[in-house]
Amino acid sequence: NSTLSVIPNEISANELTMIELPNGTVQFSVAPHLTLQEVTIIDALGKTIYKLKANNAVEVFDLSNLSQPVYIAKVTLSNGQVINKKGVKRL
Repeated sequence: NSTLSVIPNEISANELTMIELPNGTVQFSVAPHLTLQEVTIIDALGKTIYKLKANNAVEVFDLSNLSQPVYIAKVTLSNGQVINKKGVKRL
């Protein structure tokens, strides 16, 4: 028999926020009991554009040079969880 289990520190994708700031940077934040470890920015065709290292619950990265308006952020957290979020860049 196998049973469903819940990973203790796993969070929902809604608990990771991405906010584009007026200067073209993007703020990523997660619950304080976790930290961001890596943020990979992928374009709509699946090509990796940026691979960024992180060490805090809140990080700001300069993504003002993104040429495509739509991208995917693949975020790895300190608990090993990976969350994918779609983003749309302001024009």
